[in-house]
Amino acid sequence: MDVFTEQPLEGNPLALVPDADALPEGLLPRIAREFHQPETTFLLRPAQPGATWRLRSFTAAGI
Repeated sequence: MDVFTEQPLEGNPLALVPDADALPEGLLPRIAREFHQPETTFLLRPAQPGATWRLRSFTAAGI
């Protein structure tokens, strides 16, 4: 997925992992390091009432 652009292959690449709720917390930064993209985002079930989803993002450094 490219972000910060409307033109394909012009923005910052972003790895998106859907349905990440089953992944152990400590595995998320390791996956981000493996993908080695500027950012890896994990789509999770919402934690707040009324929210549609929850996101966790990590850089390639795993932070």
